[in-house]
Amino acid sequence: MRDVISRWSPRIDALMQERTLVHGDFNARNTVLKRTGDRWVVSAILDWEMAFTGSPLWDAARFICYEKRARPCREPHFSRGFIDAGGALPPDWPQLARVINVFTAAEALCRPDVPHRFVPELCDLIAALLDERDP
Repeated sequence: MRDVISRWSPRIDALMQERTLVHGDFNARNTVLKRTGDRWVVSAILDWEMAFTGSPLWDAARFICYEKRARPCREPHFSRGFIDAGGALPPDWPQLARVINVFTAAEALCRPDVPHRFVPELCDLIAALLDERDP
């Protein structure tokens, strides 16, 4: 993990310099959809207490943080929708998304107020993300 953090810190720091509103916990549980004709449309995004300013890639990565390359569920549909809606993804997006999620989970583990019940899940997420990386 130290190796990943060391190698990717400059890129992550650059993402933090962007100034857009980031939800911070963007996931399916915080997204309310409604059916409009034959399509699903986002009608609300809930739970904004972890919001900060940075790159929209933080939220995009968070939405797919449990995605497994061997068993894709949301991808490539989510990323295609992100681009179709005007977002931009770098060429190394799958790898960068995993690295962003390692940073996010590690940061959460450093918070003194992180509920103990989330610690095993965060550790498992970091281990799974590191196992899937291909730097």
